[in-house]
Amino acid sequence: MIGSAYSADNPPTGSNLLEISITAPDGARLHYDAAADAGALSVTGIKTAHIQAETRVTLDTPEVECTEHLKTRTFELTHGGTMAGDVFHSGGVLQSNGITVHEHKHGGVQSGGSTTGGPQ
Repeated sequence: MIGSAYSADNPPTGSNLLEISITAPDGARLHYDAAADAGALSVTGIKTAHIQAETRVTLDTPEVECTEHLKTRTFELTHGGTMAGDVFHSGGVLQSNGITVHEHKHGGVQSGGSTTGGPQ
């Protein structure tokens, strides 16, 4: 008869040989399921995560989803995209196609119900 070191206080690391789980004393858990239909990594029960790289962090995937507030010091959007919802800008210059939005002028303005030409 072969014994086991697993118990309620020391559960097995995964439910099969294709899983790896590490559980910390505070309940934080890293779990990887290598099954062909899963290939999933999850980290749960943590309060913060910190990644520090000297050169770059690359997320090479068709989609990256942030479910809450995303804060960044700078950004560069290189291949287009869309935005939906209200966007508030303050403390700097906002340009579109070379025109500074808060400084642009319209020529040929007539009072009344007329519309103006494009921004300049």
